[in-house]
Amino acid sequence: MVHRADAAGAVRHLLTENHRDEVVLVVDDKPVEKWAFADWLAEQCDVSFPPKQTTEERLADESLSETAKRRIQTSKRCSNDRLHELGYEFEYPTFREGYRDAVRDYRQN
Repeated sequence: MVHRADAAGAVRHLLTENHRDEVVLVVDDKPVEKWAFADWLAEQCDVSFPPKQTTEERLADESLSETAKRRIQTSKRCSNDRLHELGYEFEYPTFREGYRDAVRDYRQN
């Protein structure tokens, strides 16, 4: 995950700091599994945790495309180390900061 402000900020940084030839991943500082994220978000919004299925239960869905099956069966962790080495500082370093305003707005409605 990465906040849109940081996605744009990283591109701006790479272009203005003359790192145009660099290949970097733009992801935030805190990889999180989707269920942990979903539970955190539900807790912040004071709503019930979403229902969960095991990998086997999800794969049993006959309507899944091959692409969807591959996504369920794989796990990817990306690192933003190179982006940090090039001097970029995140405005929203983790999903928690990135969702702070949205959670506040949700709670006010």
